[in-house]
Amino acid sequence: MYNNGNSSTTIRLLETTFNLPLQNRNISRWRGAWAEFAGLEADLFHNHHGEKSYYYRYPKVQYRTRNGQASILVINEGVEALQHVLAKGNWKITWDTHPFVLQIEKLQLREYQATMTDDMRHYRLRQWVPFNVDNFERWKHAANLIERANLLNRVLVGHILDFATALQWRLPERLEVELQNLRNIRSVNIHGISRPVFDIEFTANVLLPPAIGLGKATSHGFGQTFPLRTYNPSFKDDRKHHLQLADHYK
Repeated sequence: MYNNGNSSTTIRLLETTFNLPLQNRNISRWRGAWAEFAGLEADLFHNHHGEKSYYYRYPKVQYRTRNGQASILVINEGVEALQHVLAKGNWKITWDTHPFVLQIEKLQLREYQATMTDDMRHYRLRQWVPFNVDNFERWKHAANLIERANLLNRVLVGHILDFATALQWRLPERLEVELQNLRNIRSVNIHGISRPVFDIEFTANVLLPPAIGLGKATSHGFGQTFPLRTYNPSFKDDRKHHLQLADHYK
């Protein structure tokens, strides 16, 4: 895709980890408890539009676990939304039908420059949920592994473009994405539906922030992206910073 866009965009990320022990299977409960605490008017935390409809948009609030603790990653306007909720001061949620007072164990606010690159950057994408209904049918009826790999590649391009669009970042050059390794495939129940979930490695000519979500169900902790240690030595300015972030998000 070609357009007259910007070569880079600044992204604000705030990750907050709380004192609530949490396993992956309970992330939906964590999301619900926090959304109730934040209030229905704060739709970034739940994406509900009224009682019966939803906002179909890239989630700027992503719930997950970090070292076994409940965590929230917020992006751009999600930062102000989270800060507004935290300013309430009384961080009491309902958990297992009982009141639980949250405390912040770690808070990290940072800015990150997402940009197109001249070389291909290497990433790992964990628990990626790639398919909508139509693409899942294409996957099931693919004639061979090559067709399936090509489908995954096309879907991944779309997910990166969805992320860029949500940030109002119009990529100025063609986005190149190559699936490098398919490490794991398993089925996970999401919203009562069994879905295939993938762990993959890919390369792309774009510098992505670490730990951002790509794909479906990213608000529930799926599809976290991490940079790997493969860089062109000619990119000396950002290499050290990017490797430090990779070490932090192992």
